Amino acid sequence: MQGHTNISGLFALVRSFVSHFGEMGIRWGINRNGSQISALIFVSPRPLNADDIGDSLDFSRSDVRMGVLMLVVS
Repeated sequence: MQGHTNISGLFALVRSFVSHFGEMGIRWGINRNGSQISALIFVSPRPLNADDIGDSLDFSRSDVRMGVLMLVVS
């Protein structure tokens, strides 16, 4: 889809940040997927919907749903 930002098209620094944030999340007691979603939202220059997140991180729709739910409940 046009307008979607695939993580493979992001700069290496952003990919590294999102990946590292996922690893750090585990150490903080946070789900890796939720941590990566949080990092992607943080660095995104525009609002992202669930499809954008799933496409960018190669997550299933249910993984995105659970990750976002974890962020909202936290």
